[in-house]
Amino acid sequence: TGTVQLELGGEVHELESGDSIDYRSSTPHRVTNVGEARAEVIWIISPPSY
Repeated sequence: TGTVQLELGGEVHELESGDSIDYRSSTPHRVTNVGEARAEVIWIISPPSY
């Protein structure tokens, strides 16, 4: 639910419910909730890099 803005390597993407995106975790990134509603985001990291 909700809408988030993903800043990814100098580009801005707006993601809504049901959207997905993939990127290298080494790319500078930031996620911000830009909607009025609570936003839920699920991250899948593969292979584990932590």
